[in-house]
Amino acid sequence: EAYRAAIDSNGGDYPDAYYQIGSVLLETPGRAAEAAEAFRKAIEQNNGRDPEAHYRLGVALVQQEDFVGAEAAFREAVNQRGGDFAFAHYNLGRIYRLAGRTDEAIGEFETYLQQAPRDENRGAAEKILRELRRQSAREKVKQQ
Repeated sequence: EAYRAAIDSNGGDYPDAYYQIGSVLLETPGRAAEAAEAFRKAIEQNNGRDPEAHYRLGVALVQQEDFVGAEAAFREAVNQRGGDFAFAHYNLGRIYRLAGRTDEAIGEFETYLQQAPRDENRGAAEKILRELRRQSAREKVKQQ
């Protein structure tokens, strides 16, 4: 409610408040669609330049199983950070893995591991990467 009051007092133009509202809604079960709208508003009010809001929008869209939209949001977050956004790469890897885009998933997980070598998800990412590499090798053998 405090964020909404702040937005109202600024004539509706308060991207940081929209980002905070989106963050709260994202952590509330069943509110991912509302979170996505708040992140979109934050992005719009920052003239499209908000890599964190793009990233969080991607997370909200994954929760809604909109993987095409999530991919676009994560990709934009990465682009706006000049390629340096480990967690967006991790999530792109997850999306590509689900879509059967094995080689793209491998690339994203490798980038994630390079950018976040001490992250708590490292072990899981390394395991996924090993599985993806085996799968890629099997796919290449089948193609011959």
